Amino acid sequence: MELLFIDCEYSGISGDLMLSGLSSIVGIDKVKAYLLKILNNLPVKQNFSIDFISKKTHGIEGNYLDFQIKNQDLNYHLSTTSSEKEQNFVVRPENHHHSSYKIQDMRKDLNLALNLFDSTETTKKVANLALEKIISAESQVHGVPLEKVHLHEIGSIDTIIDITGSMFCLQELGVFNQKDPTKIYISPVNVGNGKIKTAHGIMHVPAPATAKILELNQISFIFGVVNFELATPTGVSILASLKELNFLSEGKPSFPYKIKKIGKGVGSYDLPNQANLLRIFYGQKENVTHDDSKKKHYRTIYKLETNVDDVRGEILGFLINKLMEQGALDVAIIPTITKKNRPGYLISVITNKDKIDSLIELLIKETGTLGVRLLKQQRYCLERKVNEHKISIEGQNFVIHEKIAMDHNGTIIQKKIEFEDLKNVADKLHLSIREVEYIVDSLIKQKVF
Repeated sequence: MELLFIDCEYSGISGDLMLSGLSSIVGIDKVKAYLLKILNNLPVKQNFSIDFISKKTHGIEGNYLDFQIKNQDLNYHLSTTSSEKEQNFVVRPENHHHSSYKIQDMRKDLNLALNLFDSTETTKKVANLALEKIISAESQVHGVPLEKVHLHEIGSIDTIIDITGSMFCLQELGVFNQKDPTKIYISPVNVGNGKIKTAHGIMHVPAPATAKILELNQISFIFGVVNFELATPTGVSILASLKELNFLSEGKPSFPYKIKKIGKGVGSYDLPNQANLLRIFYGQKENVTHDDSKKKHYRTIYKLETNVDDVRGEILGFLINKLMEQGALDVAIIPTITKKNRPGYLISVITNKDKIDSLIELLIKETGTLGVRLLKQQRYCLERKVNEHKISIEGQNFVIHEKIAMDHNGTIIQKKIEFEDLKNVADKLHLSIREVEYIVDSLIKQKVF
């Protein structure tokens, strides 16, 4: 399995950084040729120039997207003035040449750009969703209908280039393949820190539209140490659209992988004390070898423990059933001697991570305990499968489930018939469990059913 890990935790994410980083992996010439084709086919006729430049940031060399219109840099979210830097403010220019660019025209031009390469329907869907997330966020932030959104703070032509260029790269890297797609992982997004100056006054980072996209799409983020806006609506919207359509997972890969190539996108502004750099790792999951094939049988589980000395046996019996119903993997209640030499019980519950909170609440509610211990552990699990057998005994038909456990080599270690199935047969035929177990076992072995 191939994968992309986007390290947003260091210098955040913006559309141009995303595009620059991906272009380093796909190939600068190939991506540049596509972007020039967009600019040559857009109905908006301007004196555009676009290029990828090798640039260093704090001694690290990366790929910088230099997009200009009439010799004015459109990477405005990375520009400041010296007097404002001293006040920890970042200025966003508001007098863009394309501020009157209509939403409907922007949508048309986005799809025009997508049709300039052999884009799949999935690629187009992700791209359009990214744009709609920006428009929707601006609409909600400003309290205006979608079609009346004014894009003075997010740009237009450069937004189209960032979105479609990124989609071009992701399709090239196999993210949208129907069979064995390349998986994307991201770290929490660093939004920066400090304040920004906008047409609406001074605001704290993240900017309103960026914050709204983070909120609506539940993307994890952190505040950085640099007083600068590190996450932009375009960058975050691309991540959000990929997440919504299940092409992206939040969090670092939990398995070993080898790096094929590292894409490095560099921003135009020199950040203090750190590189203005987005790194994208393109790699491949390592195949499990025979020597470490046992590792896949180790699973992380959590143990909940609490001591009680004033709970009746009936309540404990009820508690076991409730815990199992709510997803506990196993429950054990052990008689013990607690503080002050009181007889009591140790309640031990094994669970997966997603059930921890609900099971702790249940323990507290049903026992009145004042605290629950949480232990993270590893356990070795045999491979398991369940065979279903349809059998006939004394003219009646039954479905019997047989649990089979195997080691890491596939050797069968144990077979066991589901007790509840045996109990069902015994009740209906008025036989003992031992009799039923013998009959069922014999039928399964002989395959006489």
